[in-house]
Amino acid sequence: EQFDLDGLDVAPDWWDLRHPDRPTKYQVKSTSLTIGKKYPGNGRFRVWEKQTRSLIRSDAQATAWYAFVLFDESDGVFRVQRRRPSTVNTIVQERGGWNDSGHQMGKQYKLPFDAVL
Repeated sequence: EQFDLDGLDVAPDWWDLRHPDRPTKYQVKSTSLTIGKKYPGNGRFRVWEKQTRSLIRSDAQATAWYAFVLFDESDGVFRVQRRRPSTVNTIVQERGGWNDSGHQMGKQYKLPFDAVL
């Protein structure tokens, strides 16, 4: 699904945006087609286990989304795709599960952009 960010407010905590008229939460993740200068690679979205679980709980009433934003720095083209938090969790589990991040944020997964777009 294409996703329009117009009309959304910035929100605190484990989500980035919230619709002003509904309790819907949006966690926005962004990347470029390629990242890194010394060791370039394909872009990826960093998702967090605790954040995903929080969004899954909110999504019980269809009120939470991940919004994935892909930028192409060479020509300015970008795509936006939204996914249910439970779908994102399923994708992570199918790819081997959550990994230790090595710091306070807990477990993470670096999701390749082509896994969700």
